[in-house]
Amino acid sequence: MQADSSSLPKRRVFLSYGHDEACGDLVERIRTDLKVQGIDAWVDVERIEFGDEWRQAITDGLKTSSHVLAFLSKHSTRKPGVCRQEIAIALGPLKSHVYTVLVEPLNEVTPPLIVSHLQWLDMQQWRTFKAEQPEVYEDMYQKGLAEILRVI
Repeated sequence: MQADSSSLPKRRVFLSYGHDEACGDLVERIRTDLKVQGIDAWVDVERIEFGDEWRQAITDGLKTSSHVLAFLSKHSTRKPGVCRQEIAIALGPLKSHVYTVLVEPLNEVTPPLIVSHLQWLDMQQWRTFKAEQPEVYEDMYQKGLAEILRVI
């Protein structure tokens, strides 16, 4: 699903995720595909440099983003956790558009109560499909990306 990026409005999407294998490759692929679509994806590893005040950088990233994609994994939803704080800031004072992506089985993830009413994008089997059924993974990924692009 490729569009002429010059015809798309410039948007910034904040990607909230745990730095773990449940999210890493998927987040990177989505970030790359958003860029192709002309959408600026805010990712901490690209925006926060050595010596930066990381909490302030994250807050600034959230403030300057029109949407937040929160990738829900065991790691990203642990208590206490930075990702939980990012979601709370985005939904609380900033009143941002937050969309959740489930990347591990629900019985292993503890989604924050603040997003429990939001329907997530179900990609919990992405790693299994990628390893064992690449064609199923690719189809699931393309449908998921289309949904992300639809809401942002």
